[in-house]
Amino acid sequence: MLLLALDTSTRFASVALCSENELLGEYTWYAENNHSVDLLERIQAMTVERQLSLQQLDAVAVATGPGSFNGVRVALAAAKALAFSLQKPLVGVGTLDVIAAQQQQWRGPICAVLEAGRTELYAACYLSREQGSAEAEVVYRQQRVGEYFLGTPEHLLEHLKTQLADWPVPVSEPVLFCGEMKPVSRQALQQGMAGQGWIRDGLLSTRHASVLAQLAMQRLQDGHTDDPLLLEPLYLRRPSITKSTRKQPLLGAGSQQAIDHDTKEREQGALRH
Repeated sequence: MLLLALDTSTRFASVALCSENELLGEYTWYAENNHSVDLLERIQAMTVERQLSLQQLDAVAVATGPGSFNGVRVALAAAKALAFSLQKPLVGVGTLDVIAAQQQQWRGPICAVLEAGRTELYAACYLSREQGSAEAEVVYRQQRVGEYFLGTPEHLLEHLKTQLADWPVPVSEPVLFCGEMKPVSRQALQQGMAGQGWIRDGLLSTRHASVLAQLAMQRLQDGHTDDPLLLEPLYLRRPSITKSTRKQPLLGAGSQQAIDHDTKEREQGALRH
């Protein structure tokens, strides 16, 4: 199987070309806000280097968020277009799932984290299980415990206490925090856990599309795919869409209700897409 994996969830982006047992190519880079330009260039470079064509793909995987509103949509739009045009299976995987899977050898609770802005964090808790395969290889399967979370570091710590109280297996290891975090967020988590949690450094938390590909292949083996026409970004909060103060005086005070109505419609549309 030849699978292309795309992730532009944050300012760090990654694309990978993989078979079941081999990494054929991967680019992971700081994209800033150039996802739409960089992504297509990296895909083309990988296929040229390996002398492959997009028509040879067997499946496409994409990170669905949460993350940057615009960033998530770049990879998602590209993946949906490829899957639809090539008539290949599409698999969407949550970005926090990818972050957690990179720490899958950790035997304790894993808390994957991303900055959400407004001093808040996106987060989710995971349990990783070790299994053996028919080929005598070690295989890891991860389980998300509870729902996705959005809130301050302090609220996340309170949320964690509830999660750990209902953890599926006895907790004997500290919580491992991993993902993209600002220093102030890291400090708040360190102080709040008081030695009961460890934080993976930023370098080892960098997302790699090859891990996304691994999760996607597991889901394909389990028979799970997504419809290119229905797969949408995972948004945990409304996009920041505001009214234009420059246009408001031209419309007149009587048009304020119409402005509010238009803003609400655009917010709802952004959430749907």
